Amino acid sequence: MIDHIGSKKCDKAIEVLNELTSRGESCTKILFMIAKHISEILAVKNRENLSFQEIREQLALHPFVLKKTIEKSRNFNIAELISALKLCQKLDLDIKKGRVDDKMGLEILLTEISKSIPV
Repeated sequence: MIDHIGSKKCDKAIEVLNELTSRGESCTKILFMIAKHISEILAVKNRENLSFQEIREQLALHPFVLKKTIEKSRNFNIAELISALKLCQKLDLDIKKGRVDDKMGLEILLTEISKSIPV
């Protein structure tokens, strides 16, 4: 799903979301996965001046995961990533307080995050 967000394919990300929820995947778990991946992208982005090996050692990510995360980090600036994490936190709180439907909230989140990415 993050690949689709990073490629400005919000419609595809929402398709994956629908597929996951139709299989019984929890929206809370999906939100956690999105936030975790954004955090990893931010951690990589903050280490742009380091070598691949140094980043790998510091973050303890599998080389394949790190390579994909580095690629995605090129589509974001630090402010966008921080904003995306804040949106995730706000959505989590809104879901827990019953202010928003969890699936609808995730769709809005995916739209907002993918809008911030330059083409």
